[in-house]
Amino acid sequence: MDAKTFSKFLYAEMGLLVVQFLLGMYVNLYINIPTTLTTSFWEAASTPLVIAHMWVGTALLGVAIYLALRSGAAINPAARWAAYSGLFWVAFAFASGIAFLFGGADNVYSYLMSAGFLFAVMSYGFAAGATTFRSRTA
Repeated sequence: MDAKTFSKFLYAEMGLLVVQFLLGMYVNLYINIPTTLTTSFWEAASTPLVIAHMWVGTALLGVAIYLALRSGAAINPAARWAAYSGLFWVAFAFASGIAFLFGGADNVYSYLMSAGFLFAVMSYGFAAGATTFRSRTA
């Protein structure tokens, strides 16, 4: 994948991260996720904004996988490793979100989800900088 195409997918991923952040903050502040282990997932999954949050998370994971697989040798090695790091952190946040719903809405999983999000933003920001630097110097 050339640097221009990589950058397009990278910025799409970063845009999805912004949407995910806004949805996640709204869900965290205004939607009550039940703490009962047997019903937390099903009650949360019946809320449209929680469903949107889950779908955007799934899209983030899909784009992260695509970026990691397609980064290859065609771009700056630093951007490639940042894409791998971004995939790890998106997958970490995704798994934490699943654990949050199935773990009775325990706050530790919410914290881990937000930490994964933060590190994914940092990884993709670094990848964007490394890709831009590479395309300007090449």
